[in-house]
Amino acid sequence: MTFKLILENMRYRPLRTLLSVLLIAIPVTLILTLVGLSRGMLDESKERARGVGADIMVRPCGLPGPPSSALPAHPYRRTW
Repeated sequence: MTFKLILENMRYRPLRTLLSVLLIAIPVTLILTLVGLSRGMLDESKERARGVGADIMVRPCGLPGPPSSALPAHPYRRTW
């Protein structure tokens, strides 16, 4: 009985049916998209926070630094 009513309504009122479907589908899609984006952003910020740490390299005086280092070999040595 209900299925027959649905089919008749779709046949006699196609614009109303289409609008009803769209007015339900669009907000559901937007909500799911926003939830997915917010969860992804929260997970990414957690991963970034977990990866934050001190990047300090200690080496003896006189040894060269890494090749990409822009620091001088002896930053505190006085050259008088």
